[in-house]
Amino acid sequence: MSTNNKLTGQLTAYADMGVVATVPAFQDDSKAGWDGFITFDDGDLLSIFNDAARTQVLWEGVIEMDFDVNKKPNPVYATAGHMVLTQHAPPFNTMNGIPKGMDPDFWGKVLSEEKPATLVKVLKP
Repeated sequence: MSTNNKLTGQLTAYADMGVVATVPAFQDDSKAGWDGFITFDDGDLLSIFNDAARTQVLWEGVIEMDFDVNKKPNPVYATAGHMVLTQHAPPFNTMNGIPKGMDPDFWGKVLSEEKPATLVKVLKP
């Protein structure tokens, strides 16, 4: 895999009014604000580190998002007596995607702590 598209930054999670679920993302250090906000695509290579010095890899793998794992009833979104299921990745009660095979609690923790990371985007034709 070519690393000429390797980005350095940190994990982040975006939620705002009107956004039903928290969006997991990567913030590229070389770009400010929304210009550096990157969502994950299946096939991206993600490395998550313990600290800014990037001395220890906490997780590394190819992203394949699972949108069904760890769904639980969420009374906040219950309407007309119907319970809505949303993905949970504590501390987030709503999550839009958890990498396959990753512990949802770990995903929530590294996103909320905005852990340092590198991302190699999958090259699209």
